[in-house]
Amino acid sequence: MRYLGIFLVCLASIAFEIFLVRHFAITNWSEYGYWVISMAMAGYSVSGVVLCLFGKAFERRQGALFYALPTAMLLLCALGYAALGLIPFNPLELQNEVLFAGQLVNIGKYYLALFPFFFASGLYVGLSFLARQEDIPKIYMADLVGAGLGAAALLACLALVPPFLAPLLLLPPLLLAALTSLPGGKPAAKAGFGALALAACALAAFVVARHNNAAFSQYKPVSVAMNVEDNRVVAEVKSPRGYYMLLENYIERHDPDLSNNYELLGAGGPPPALGLYRDGERLAALPRELAYDTGYIKASLDCLPYLLRKPERVLLAGGRGGFRLREALELGARKVDTVESDPVLHALLLTHEPSAPPKGWSVRLPLSDMPPGEEGDAGGALLPEQGGDNASTPAEAAVQPAPAHHEANGTAHGSVKAPGRAPGKAPAKQAPQKGAPQAKKPAAPAAKLHPAQRPAQHPAVPAAAFAAGHDAPTGHASAPRLGSPRVLAGRAAKPYSLIDISPEFLDQGQANKYVLTAEGIARLMRALDADGLLSLPMGIGELPVYALKAATTVRAGLLLAGIQDPSRNIIVLRSAFTVRILASRKPFSAADITAARAFAAERSFDTPYFPGIDTQKVEVFNDLPPVSFESVTSDTLAGDESGAARDALMDDLVAYLRDNRTDSSAFRFFNLAPSTQDRPFFHEILRLERIPEVLARIDLLPRQEIGYLVNIAVLGQAAAFALVVFLLPLAKRRGLGGISTGRILSGFGYFVCLGLGFLFIEIVLIERLTFFLNDPAQAFALVLSAMLIASGLGSAFSSRFVPRPRAGIRLACGCAATLAAALGLLLPRLLDLALAWPDPAKAALAIAIAAPLGFFMGMPFPLALSTYRGATSPFIPWAWSVNGALSVVATPLANILAVSFGYTTVFAASLGLYALAALLAPDRAAQQ
Repeated sequence: MRYLGIFLVCLASIAFEIFLVRHFAITNWSEYGYWVISMAMAGYSVSGVVLCLFGKAFERRQGALFYALPTAMLLLCALGYAALGLIPFNPLELQNEVLFAGQLVNIGKYYLALFPFFFASGLYVGLSFLARQEDIPKIYMADLVGAGLGAAALLACLALVPPFLAPLLLLPPLLLAALTSLPGGKPAAKAGFGALALAACALAAFVVARHNNAAFSQYKPVSVAMNVEDNRVVAEVKSPRGYYMLLENYIERHDPDLSNNYELLGAGGPPPALGLYRDGERLAALPRELAYDTGYIKASLDCLPYLLRKPERVLLAGGRGGFRLREALELGARKVDTVESDPVLHALLLTHEPSAPPKGWSVRLPLSDMPPGEEGDAGGALLPEQGGDNASTPAEAAVQPAPAHHEANGTAHGSVKAPGRAPGKAPAKQAPQKGAPQAKKPAAPAAKLHPAQRPAQHPAVPAAAFAAGHDAPTGHASAPRLGSPRVLAGRAAKPYSLIDISPEFLDQGQANKYVLTAEGIARLMRALDADGLLSLPMGIGELPVYALKAATTVRAGLLLAGIQDPSRNIIVLRSAFTVRILASRKPFSAADITAARAFAAERSFDTPYFPGIDTQKVEVFNDLPPVSFESVTSDTLAGDESGAARDALMDDLVAYLRDNRTDSSAFRFFNLAPSTQDRPFFHEILRLERIPEVLARIDLLPRQEIGYLVNIAVLGQAAAFALVVFLLPLAKRRGLGGISTGRILSGFGYFVCLGLGFLFIEIVLIERLTFFLNDPAQAFALVLSAMLIASGLGSAFSSRFVPRPRAGIRLACGCAATLAAALGLLLPRLLDLALAWPDPAKAALAIAIAAPLGFFMGMPFPLALSTYRGATSPFIPWAWSVNGALSVVATPLANILAVSFGYTTVFAASLGLYALAALLAPDRAAQQ
């Protein structure tokens, strides 16, 4: 029963840890999830130190503790979780030099709230190692298998349970762990202890269900929308990828980047929309009405490539909830394919609930019936549907009626439903949050629509029904596909005239960052016809240098695609907030440049770069001064004595693209090297040596860069904590069984290598498979579960090497290093070749990659622990704590190394660590 107990405790512990990462992503921002890992491992490490110093006292009371610890964890889980909602953490104040100290105190409160649970969990595991020293490999197997299954189960259940109630799922395993270790010999005593555990479980469930205090941060966009008068939650989706809400209120509109002159151009304003939010961040806008005025298109920044080329075939990477698909048809595209990367957004676009929302609010796309043989053009060679169980074609799936209560496919799509209502009933009004400002609803303007724009009654709506006026578009659109534009473009039967990436697409999925790499750009360019264009957006509202990094990446991609002089194939257009980079397969002609400049001038857009640019003759409409982190006085405030508008981006782009110079302040201060598949970090542009200057001007830093600083902060505190874990037991040398200093140091180095090496390989595999599977949640679940379960099996297998542990350790480390080296050389090519495989085959390949490594990596730790017995047994919990402390160090260290040098370097470092571990391997004879 002891194996079952540790299995259940580890299952609940890892599930709670992963839940907390998701919880921070929903209530605050995902980058603060790194602190959760450090909170968890701090508890594990301290428990090991306590057992090292006072292990004998705990061993004498092990029978009672194996019952008391999981019982206490029931209450610690619930109370710690409830305390999180009472801590007024405001991450925005961390960027304020006056207010940041108070937020550091709040982070300390998070530690106090969560530390006890993980301390108790670590105490249970460490005590299990001490109490059953002869069975350490089997104990470690139960630990790892429980953790692997706990991670997979929690992620699967996130599609079924409201996100703030997920801790309820952790209580039954902890209760069962307590019931398997009831103290007392008499039945009456056991019954009493069992009742006490049941009462603790019931109290914990009550606290989690009724007093969890969880809510969105008031600074997240969804909080503003939820507090608008008459806001309605049209649908909610629970998924491992996030918590989705589809909202309807009067402030939700399509958000194209329009000219300030749109009224002079006779263009209408953006149409009303439904807002789709994921974890409180706006993901997309979906059409609120079936027909709407599209006059705004003529004032849009995004329409230039359609005017330059009149594209025959268009690939949309992100359809902007369906708006972009219709815009492409209106702009003259003959055939339009769309790829979406988010399964939930994709499921919403392909379904509708005609009886649930008010009349005319069906969530569906303007799809036309494809002529015979045409759909095979896009459908037959495209990425297969992921996770779908529909037998119909994609076009049919998009327009056929759906039941009022629709369930999307399992954990892939999440569950799509209208909250809190029976099928066919309208959703209840969402109550505003307390303390938040209430927006007042203005009188809605009357919209005049052409008869052709009025909602059609037939479920299949021809594209002509969306024309404004009598010039109906004659193009055809296929149903949106789920997958990667790299795969879609590479497998299309015919090349595209235009590949158009939406502004939201790069933020809609973690794997989408691989589109904006040199290799991704090259692949998209190869999928264009001889006269084709790639249109790539980049926001500059927070930091203009992001557009400069996009330009360096596009240039590198063009070189990879075989274009000798990329400076002739790039035009850059911008508004005050967004840049559009146009890249052509052939050099832009003088007519192209003239047309682009005329388009921009008419709409008061700027052209910071085009072939042959003379900066002295270019008029600037939207002032864009340089932003400097190098001095306390920002250049944004310095002004220009002439009073003329400036364009700092034009200065940098011309110097880089035309003059091939990188000596500007932006290049000196930021790391603007092209994003690559090995270093797919577009937003992490801070240089380590510049961190002090960044901290001095942190108020200017966009939130996208905060994650990198969090990594550095967690690494610093984790390194300091690891040093304390190492030194504290040395203060009581007898606590380590009188082991010599040399053995202590070699043992410490050995477990440091294991702690860093295991996590390095795991992190690299998760990242590589995120690209391969195009789904970070699936990649995380598959790698973590496969590696932990396989490691557990490896630990059980290692028991046959207990009589000769050093030989077993060296065999395992050698096999792990060999496999890692082979994967380092072959994995990128292997994944590239299998990129278009069906989903089940890709998942099987991912498991086949991770499991063998995990098997061998699960052997060295228990074999080393088995060498410390008798008088040296106090070293066991100390080694456990060292391994935990270094696991905290490994995550931020791996991320910082990957940002600075690439994932190949992290993989190479893991090889060196396992090789060093083999050299430092302890042996039983040496400890006797």
